[in-house]
Amino acid sequence: MAMQDLAWVSIFLVFFGITILVANYIADEAFPKIKEQVGEKGGEMVDAADFAFGVLDYVFLIIAVGMLIGVMVLAWRLNVSPVFMFFGIIILIILTAIITPTMSNVMWNIFNQTQFSQYADDYDIMTFIYENYPLLFAVFGGLLLIVMYARYKSQSGASE
Repeated sequence: MAMQDLAWVSIFLVFFGITILVANYIADEAFPKIKEQVGEKGGEMVDAADFAFGVLDYVFLIIAVGMLIGVMVLAWRLNVSPVFMFFGIIILIILTAIITPTMSNVMWNIFNQTQFSQYADDYDIMTFIYENYPLLFAVFGGLLLIVMYARYKSQSGASE
């Protein structure tokens, strides 16, 4: 179950990253026109939006870390027998060998589009995460497996 959650986190983070880039692109296309039509109030709005887009890299990191901590807590709450660790390892291998490299490639294709490449340079944290996407999820998935098995060991040790 925790590996399935990890797969959903992986998919969500890719779509959240895409949303940030597309929103930044749309805002840069629309804001000059808004500023012309609205005047000085439009300038204040553009400045506020520029600040918001500057913070989105950190928002992405906070959401990613928060989701991964949530998955870790959920993994700790699961009662999992060590028999199922084998299936968890298989799912982790599939996740890190097929799904996360695909997601990483999707993000790199979007980052390298001419419309989005100038915005991708502004997001250092997102770029780092997507460069190391499979490795980060393999490490985190391994930690999830350890947490699930440690929970079983602590419960079985306490009942003796």
